[in-house]
Amino acid sequence: MLEPISFEGPEQDVQGAAAQAAPSVVPANIEIVQNLNGTVRFTYRGREYLIPHLAWEHGAALQAVYLRFKDMNGLPASVTMLDAYLTLTRDATRLMARCITRRGVPFWLYQLYARFFNPFRKATDREIGALLGFMLRLRMTSTVRFG
Repeated sequence: MLEPISFEGPEQDVQGAAAQAAPSVVPANIEIVQNLNGTVRFTYRGREYLIPHLAWEHGAALQAVYLRFKDMNGLPASVTMLDAYLTLTRDATRLMARCITRRGVPFWLYQLYARFFNPFRKATDREIGALLGFMLRLRMTSTVRFG
């Protein structure tokens, strides 16, 4: 008489060997990948703002403003230099206002609002420098668009 064939033993051996052969995978730096499309929150004068990663064009414009500030450092004070400095701070605050949004407000709607109300218009020199440095760290480094 024929005996039924049992497949329990070999299956267990194959599964056990596969479990021993597969190394345990530990993800590293997963927060960086998850935040590629995310926004960064920051508080300015008691209000919370959101800033997405800056498009390359905005980053290049902010970099140009930063370099113009750097070129003005150490120049002798004059009326024309003061006018140029005030124009540059106004341009910097307008550029930075275009890059942010308020919490709970759609980005496109806040952009319409920011054309008339700039939250950084009364910023001090130190605040402009800190905001500019912060936003320069969030810029994208290529013009490639995903999605």
